[in-house]
Amino acid sequence: AMLATLVKPARDMVKKIGVLGMIGALAAKALSNPGKAE
Repeated sequence: AMLATLVKPARDMVKKIGVLGMIGALAAKALSNPGKAE
């Protein structure tokens, strides 16, 4: 039971970090390639 309570928040955090990372990667790509972002 203890493990389950630790796993869920960790998984949520990984999901949030994954989304932020994806957005960051897209933003970096757009910044380094302004012509293609349009």
